[in-house]
Amino acid sequence: MSKVLLDVVLKDGEDSTVFGNSFSSNSNVDVKNYIVAFPSLITLKVEESYINTIKSDSRVLSVDRGDEPCCSPGVVPGFTSIGPKKVVSGSWNVSTSNNGSDYMPLQMYLDQDNMDPPTSGGTNQKVGRNSNDETSSIDARTYSSRWTGKNVDIVTLETSGDFCDANYHQNHNDFDDLDNTGTSRIIPRDWADLEADRNNQISSFPPGVVNTNHGMGVLSAAGGTICGYAKKANLYQTTTGGGDGTVEVMNAIVAWHNSKTGNPSNNNLVNPTIIIGEIQWLKNRRIAFPIESVGEIKSPSGDVTRPGGGWGTDFSEFVNRDIIPWQVRDPDTSTDVWCVVLPDTWEYSSLNTAIDAAWDAGVVFITAAGNDGGCYVKTSDARYNGEYLKIDANSTKYINEFEIDENDIWKVKWVKYTTSASVEDHNVWRNYGFHGRDKAIDVAAGRNSESWPVFDLYSVRGPGIDIIGRGADTWTAYPSGSTYADGKKWGWFSGTSCATPTVVGKAACIMEEYMTYNNVWPTPAQVKELLLSQADKNNYQESWSGMRRGLHVGNTKIVNDAGGFDWTNVPAASSRITTTVSNGSAWINFMATGTHMNGSVRYIDLAGSTRRFASYNTKGFNRSQTRGPRPKSGGVYPRPRIQKHKILPEF
Repeated sequence: MSKVLLDVVLKDGEDSTVFGNSFSSNSNVDVKNYIVAFPSLITLKVEESYINTIKSDSRVLSVDRGDEPCCSPGVVPGFTSIGPKKVVSGSWNVSTSNNGSDYMPLQMYLDQDNMDPPTSGGTNQKVGRNSNDETSSIDARTYSSRWTGKNVDIVTLETSGDFCDANYHQNHNDFDDLDNTGTSRIIPRDWADLEADRNNQISSFPPGVVNTNHGMGVLSAAGGTICGYAKKANLYQTTTGGGDGTVEVMNAIVAWHNSKTGNPSNNNLVNPTIIIGEIQWLKNRRIAFPIESVGEIKSPSGDVTRPGGGWGTDFSEFVNRDIIPWQVRDPDTSTDVWCVVLPDTWEYSSLNTAIDAAWDAGVVFITAAGNDGGCYVKTSDARYNGEYLKIDANSTKYINEFEIDENDIWKVKWVKYTTSASVEDHNVWRNYGFHGRDKAIDVAAGRNSESWPVFDLYSVRGPGIDIIGRGADTWTAYPSGSTYADGKKWGWFSGTSCATPTVVGKAACIMEEYMTYNNVWPTPAQVKELLLSQADKNNYQESWSGMRRGLHVGNTKIVNDAGGFDWTNVPAASSRITTTVSNGSAWINFMATGTHMNGSVRYIDLAGSTRRFASYNTKGFNRSQTRGPRPKSGGVYPRPRIQKHKILPEF
């Protein structure tokens, strides 16, 4: 029988080397990796029949499968100028008869402050691909910035996928080094202690093969010479699979970060590291119970007992707690049932340990929240362990057991069960994956639209989201599209996969700016604070209300007096609910067997989410903010007045 990969978290005081050596004569266990960057972790390969023995070992705190199936979430000293180019937000704006590099994504216009807006009749126009936007593109615009993420090392942590052709990263002009034309900023590495060829990019993998197609899109959206903000950052990729688990890959990146030496071209400061978390396990909408089977909501904000006549058509007690109802199609009867659809009950404890340790080591960890329509809080939130549902005994329970087709598309597969003969407590807020840690920056996906800056329908959201990036229809070097006149592939990138690197690029620029003024790189906590303090918060409430006013059941609008969804009087579960989207309309709050998990589990509720879209002040400085003589060493002119950056309040 083949052995499985286990990530083991040891109790405080236990030595991983001693623990590993204790199995030297045990044929059921092989030590795969001593996780040097995270001393409380060790990775083993174990016979399945022996897993429970490892779990029951008195030295072990928790055990996780390191080979759990997963997938990708989705799919500029002085001023650096790029352009003039056409700013685009939809496929009708581009032509393969032109160079792909003739275009730049809408994030370069929407998320900064020095590009002139388009006008019509002397009036500024709103740009985007929503029907409410007045134009979908802008001709001949130049992006410029003093800050380019120079000397920041950005590593995307990917799962397996289609790999690009050999040397493709070296030849694509979106990664050309602006200071050394003809040299790519995507850098291959042999990552220490990883066995897969894909992570030994110099010695083992076919020469020059570094990136998956997905990784190309991610690094383009973050640090593309044309498509990203961090136009001078150093770019890397690591990939799970081929024998390397997620915790092991995290360990390799952090160990590399810890081993870096000073950069002589930058006052001997050690280059900082950003990890982009680009993996999801699709466990946010996993278990469903009919709403009528919920006997009580237990919550730090106050418990609520089911009314004597049942919940009826008033689901507001759930929605007030960010527990959003869904229409679930019963797999046996093909009828639809209003349900609460909740996450899996498991946590990835070893990965949580690795994320926190990476942050403590000085690594900035920015992660995609996911595309399966989940809703979550941070693990430090009182609701994380303190809010749960009491489910009646002998109730219907639906479990999403997934279908993965020949094209690696994950789909809903509801299987019907019955709960036990006793009341079942079910936690509302379990997080399995990268998202949910305080020592991280969690990113949701928002629309490429100036008039409707709202969430993409599929995006995971909730109180745990820190910031929003640009999702669907972002122009990048993602090589899924056509080949353009410049001989390169370009394409539209999407998902929280795309939204996250749009935030990463801005974070890298913030880090370079901070370093220049202070002669020290900011800590991860400072990066998070500065990123949130610069976030753009333009009138998003009107946008969400406008979107909700587009809600229909059939041809009938269903809104309350404030223009929002009326959760006090819901329609029958058999009635499909639709809402206006960028093109046409879409069903929302509906999950049936066959629904695509990665992008088609859709809803519009804010569910306690932030309204902060990532943005960056590219103008750099004005002279009124400087004082004193120009320094002759360390941080260079200009120096700003010392000012504490504050996170702006929500509204």
